[in-house]
Amino acid sequence: MFEKDFIDFIELLNTHQVEYIIVGAHALAFHGRPRHTGDLDIWIKPSAENAAKMVKVLEDFGFGSLGLTKEDFIKENNITQLGYPPLRIDILNSISGVDFEEAYKGKIDAEVDNLQISYININHFITNKQASGRAKDLGDIEALRRKTK
Repeated sequence: MFEKDFIDFIELLNTHQVEYIIVGAHALAFHGRPRHTGDLDIWIKPSAENAAKMVKVLEDFGFGSLGLTKEDFIKENNITQLGYPPLRIDILNSISGVDFEEAYKGKIDAEVDNLQISYININHFITNKQASGRAKDLGDIEALRRKTK
């Protein structure tokens, strides 16, 4: 399901005990409605401790030269993009309509490609997509509803 670069990155998130949740199209695929995407969306807890762990992940992943600091991961509504589609990784510190703490409590931990991965649950996924209001996101909601009927 995942490209090797994505697997390596998620392994580092787990190794450094980063609090994260997979959102976006990869979460949609996990919930049964795959669609093309050019990135992996990772939502991280926007705390100083978690941000410091993210800096370590980036160093270990080979992106230390970017000079990102923990402040980059706790700025409100910040997105850090690594790489280029189709292997881009987007690190988000917020998403529309959903609180991280609540979503983290309700996350779904699954084993994919022999790797423990944390996904946003379907209810929070739908809440997020409704709050964003983009046509693509509303289409994702409809696809999920058709799947669950």
